[in-house]
Amino acid sequence: KQARPMIPAGQFCETRFENLVLDPIGEIARIYDELGLGDFTGMRPKIEGYFAQRSDVRATRHEPSAEQRTRIETELATVIEENGY
Repeated sequence: KQARPMIPAGQFCETRFENLVLDPIGEIARIYDELGLGDFTGMRPKIEGYFAQRSDVRATRHEPSAEQRTRIETELATVIEENGY
């Protein structure tokens, strides 16, 4: 997070995995706009085709052990706090 101010405007964009899962096309369109990557209209059919071919793919659910959870919470405490996880 400390390096973010050094990144020129229009060259950094954040997204949440949850947003990509819920609305991948909308989120990618937002990213295109935020980064100034040009008109998303031409890419939209290609990206929709990509997701259509993978419509049967589902995210797997992994539950970390108590030890893993403690390590995650310790090592990523700042990220967890900043992002409200």
